[in-house]
Amino acid sequence: MRSKCNPTILLLIMPALCCLGQEPQPTVAASSVPPDVRQIVLEMDSTVDVPSISNPFLAAPIMCGADGEIFFRTASSTAVADLIAVSRDGKKIISFSRNKINDILNPSPITFFTRGSEIYILVRGSTREGKTLTLRRPDGSTENQEVSSSREFIARFKADGTYLGAVALEMPFRPFQIGVFPSGDFLIAGATKDMQDTRVALVKSNGQFQRFVELKDDIRLRSQSDDETNASSSALPRTGKHFGDGFLEAAQISSIVSDGPNLLLVRTGQRVPVFSISPGGEAKAIRLDTPDGYNLWDLRTTRDLWIALYTHRLAEGAGVEFSSMAIDPKTGKALEVYSYPKFPGFGLACSDGIQFSFLVRDGDTLRIVKLISSHRASEKKP
Repeated sequence: MRSKCNPTILLLIMPALCCLGQEPQPTVAASSVPPDVRQIVLEMDSTVDVPSISNPFLAAPIMCGADGEIFFRTASSTAVADLIAVSRDGKKIISFSRNKINDILNPSPITFFTRGSEIYILVRGSTREGKTLTLRRPDGSTENQEVSSSREFIARFKADGTYLGAVALEMPFRPFQIGVFPSGDFLIAGATKDMQDTRVALVKSNGQFQRFVELKDDIRLRSQSDDETNASSSALPRTGKHFGDGFLEAAQISSIVSDGPNLLLVRTGQRVPVFSISPGGEAKAIRLDTPDGYNLWDLRTTRDLWIALYTHRLAEGAGVEFSSMAIDPKTGKALEVYSYPKFPGFGLACSDGIQFSFLVRDGDTLRIVKLISSHRASEKKP
């Protein structure tokens, strides 16, 4: 489906809704879809207004909770707000405010992850070192200032918003994304401190670094020896013509998605494999059956399907093209391609392969829009 929305993304901020009310169109050109892929039309099921949310943007990621609640952050053009969750009926809103984090100085949330009844927030903040530093003012007077050190933490909340405490991370690189295995141990992705290479690591539940995870064919910084005309899709320039095209942004806007006992590392906007990583650190690269010219934007998992969202940048100034497919997680092959009655934006929150919940903004109103696949729903009936 084509949209004339501006594709520019500020930091992790994305438009919640563009061009509502377009006529139904295929989400991807028929010539790009293998002949054995089923065309599935999604129908409007319901809409629910979410009250008291004023910021104009949504900030990635958006996640689905264990009970169907939607976790997200809103943003203005200058700042990202605290994490909140809204119930599936839109009536209950829970805040995971940084003001509740009482064991970290000046906590600044980076990203988050949900697992069962707990929420984990990657935070940058400070800890007191138990000593003071004497500073001399220009007029000759002195001031004693408490010494603190900056580092990353993972702050834990209950799903009802109760704060549980934080663990300090012992990381030899800069973390950008976190995932949590069923055991409580972490998968953390980021980049070296000089931003020259990506890093992915297993980290114990107490924050102790365990070991690196090696990912073949992951994104990398394009080197001088790379011929730009022949460089692989994983070799990226430091910065691109558009946000998300360069190595720096690609490392920052990636996401980690739960998939049963494993975690998936998704390189948003790139044409590299999805990496399935086990609790023991075994990594499997799965190449998706991506339409020509499209890049993977986001991924949701069900028991037997992956729901993949793709974007395709059109001619300069013409916006982006949007596509959504059901993927076989074992082979990466496309099974279904979806068409929408209206362009719902990129805020896919929850999907079981039958019902799809999007978080969208229509004017000044934030809504949960639910679509349903009547074809697959009928298949599930006894």
